[in-house]
Amino acid sequence: MYIIFGGTTGACNGSIKKVPAFDKTKQIVFVGDEDSYVDSIKFVNVSSKAKVTNIKFSNPSVLEYAGMHNVNQGINCRPLKAGKCKISCKVKQGGKTYTLSKNITVKKADPFSYVKLNGKNVQ
Repeated sequence: MYIIFGGTTGACNGSIKKVPAFDKTKQIVFVGDEDSYVDSIKFVNVSSKAKVTNIKFSNPSVLEYAGMHNVNQGINCRPLKAGKCKISCKVKQGGKTYTLSKNITVKKADPFSYVKLNGKNVQ
């Protein structure tokens, strides 16, 4: 009697390198009442030695670039008014360059627009 096992050969664990990316493909941020409100757009699978360049905001009247201290803290941005904006940048890591983009929706903060009662929205 012969028993045949299916499967792959070679090293399976740890041989796949993770590609840098934003932590989410879409994100919602809120316009606050204070001018100093800053939100961070985070990365995943990035080395502390990675370089981020070409940071662009498609609609700077909605979302404004507010700096970046290091790649682990992400890109800081300031929501200015309600609308949509796409953030794009290039991440150089391990000798390769990756182009990233993310859609951001900026909404006006309204903490009393609805109340949840037993898991349902109540106006």
